[in-house]
Amino acid sequence: MDDKIYQWAKNLQENINDVLNETQKNIDAAHKRSLYIIECIARQVLNEKQLKHLDDKIALYDAQGQPENREEMEKIEKIVKEVTEEYKKDGQ
Repeated sequence: MDDKIYQWAKNLQENINDVLNETQKNIDAAHKRSLYIIECIARQVLNEKQLKHLDDKIALYDAQGQPENREEMEKIEKIVKEVTEEYKKDGQ
């Protein structure tokens, strides 16, 4: 009886691991797709010139004493840089 319970538990664990592995593959694929979509959106919203001058905008908000705008621009800059790096890393 114990052998049957042990085998059942072992099979259950293997099935759970298979599902988790497949789920992780799907998550990874969705992540790559979302990075590509974000990069496309960023290029639509922010043209190349704007992407190039994000640091200048951050400095401008600092000079104007607008920390909330600076923080927002830093968030945008971080996302754009991450997306660009991921996009380049994937060789797209």
